[in-house]
Amino acid sequence: GHEGSGLPPGGVFSLVIDPTSPLASRTLFAAVTGYGVYRSDDGGLSWRAASAGLPEENRNVLQVAMDPTDPRRLVAIAGAQYSAQTRRREPGYIARSTDGAESWQVVKSRVEPQCVLVDPFDPRRIYVGNRNFSGVDYPNALYISEDGGDSWISLDQSQFLAGPGSRDGDQGARVLVSCLAADPTRPGRLYAACREESYDVNNGRGVFVSDDWGLTWQPFPHAGLSNYRIGTLIVDPTNPARLYAGTSGNGVFRFGPPPE
Repeated sequence: GHEGSGLPPGGVFSLVIDPTSPLASRTLFAAVTGYGVYRSDDGGLSWRAASAGLPEENRNVLQVAMDPTDPRRLVAIAGAQYSAQTRRREPGYIARSTDGAESWQVVKSRVEPQCVLVDPFDPRRIYVGNRNFSGVDYPNALYISEDGGDSWISLDQSQFLAGPGSRDGDQGARVLVSCLAADPTRPGRLYAACREESYDVNNGRGVFVSDDWGLTWQPFPHAGLSNYRIGTLIVDPTNPARLYAGTSGNGVFRFGPPPE
């Protein structure tokens, strides 16, 4: 953010563009850590707050995801945040908007979400990776909704303990699903990557794949991947056989054939 833009000085780690908005005046949604959701209707030149309905004691929004069939439908996730008002650490939540962020409804509270994915084939399916270290909802690592956020099923971390990375640290296994991606050509195929809590004593858990809409997961081939602490996964839209992983400290890795 800078003076006059309307965007506050928080970290912006998630930015979503409405692909149906005019090229000369794009509609953007930004997740601003500590401040909430902000909207721009002029390609990012100016911004306004768009957090009505989100808990005032926690505006630590980490990511916003958009329904690919309806840009008015958005999902936001917020991690835990210390509240000066209550003098306690407020848990995170999952929220939904159906009117382009003019208003929000919390659809799941007392969670620690880290990433969110709206399924490209069925936008009623929403996947949320979870951090379970705080004990709020240990040992859950993934939440799945099949009805747009009205109800949720949870998967604990057990399926994600089979990865090639490190084993339990001094506080036991604390695996979190840090990023999610979907194959745009194969319904039901999803990718997830996992980190662990203790930065100094672990190397993450690597990449996992699911072919049944996220219900079961298996380790993905990891030959050549020298760092399993992954924060970003991207399926190449021009060739879904290529998968890119961004790691903590070792750069970006590619699985699959090189670009032509």
